[in-house]
Amino acid sequence: MHKLSCKKNSQRTWLLSVYFRQITLLFICILAKISECICPRGETDITPVFGTGIGGSNPPEGTEDLNITQYNRRLNVITLSNGHQFEYMAASGALAYFGRGWWWEKPLVWLGLLDPSLFTVVTKTLTYRPRRGNLRWYKPWSCVRPIRGGMVNAVGLTNPGYKWWCRERVDQLMRQACDTSKPAIPLVISLMSESGIKEVKVMARQLRRFPIRLRVVGVELNASCPNTQSAALADPALVVDQCHAVKDEYPGPLILKLSVMHDVAKIVPKLDGVVEALSINSVPWRLVYPNRPSPLHRHGGGGVSGQAAQPYTWQLVRRLADLTDIPVIGPSVWEFNDIARLRKLKAAAISFGSVFLRYPWRPTLFVRQDRPLAP
Repeated sequence: MHKLSCKKNSQRTWLLSVYFRQITLLFICILAKISECICPRGETDITPVFGTGIGGSNPPEGTEDLNITQYNRRLNVITLSNGHQFEYMAASGALAYFGRGWWWEKPLVWLGLLDPSLFTVVTKTLTYRPRRGNLRWYKPWSCVRPIRGGMVNAVGLTNPGYKWWCRERVDQLMRQACDTSKPAIPLVISLMSESGIKEVKVMARQLRRFPIRLRVVGVELNASCPNTQSAALADPALVVDQCHAVKDEYPGPLILKLSVMHDVAKIVPKLDGVVEALSINSVPWRLVYPNRPSPLHRHGGGGVSGQAAQPYTWQLVRRLADLTDIPVIGPSVWEFNDIARLRKLKAAAISFGSVFLRYPWRPTLFVRQDRPLAP
């Protein structure tokens, strides 16, 4: 009886903590809505702060003196071969598997603080077989932690598998695509192979079954995850081969997700006419903070994203833009001014990733503020 009573008490405590978090989130949403009304669209009182991160982040060369009021033009949006155009992207996993957001983001959607229809959404990365990874629904903060100016995560590609996505949830997408009361959300499916070319060919082949009305506008090949051991990260030739394998089976647009650890000079020049856009992953903790233990050290350190990762991801944006004509999607947006800074670095589109987790209303607010700045 005593054990049963303790178990009931622990359950009550857990439920109370969940309710408290939801109420707190709702309160934050209301405050953010008030803030949006106070701060007119096209203006922001949020200013970037460099040099205050754990690792002492500095802005990439050439962006130090950039003033948002002096640089308000937009570069061309990315136009894929199927005609889909986008300027703003929700990075892999930011809005779950189907673009409507995670359960804790629903209050923001209801309040209009988070509008998934403003973005081309990349699904959380799927592997062919289910992968347990490090994420547990009952203790998500065991593999995701906030840091100053960003986030560090070691989710480890936790996902129920590609077969689950196809078998169990295609009907959900059908309902969403046919529901005229909600704006259609264009999806890019993020895939990663754990065992080489064969798996990625099978996954790409099955995508042919999806009708156009499902708004599956492309595939993102995740060739880099800082929380897993993958041969793709160490072998540029395998990255190139996997890209060709996807295109052999799937006629739609292909986006390649690279790492700052990749030797891009051996990869990107070989993918002209194969890959239609390039995205960039989070940065391994050991690279950003080589002399500091990670709060997720038991999971290998994890990947750093957000403002803290900008000196590394933005340097790669500039390098890729100089190396190839393939459009580059600029990552690591944390403050509103980051959008203009990325455009000056020749990013053709803007990606919002971990900022969705830390400040889930910011991407929607930033997009609404950014659009009036177009000439």
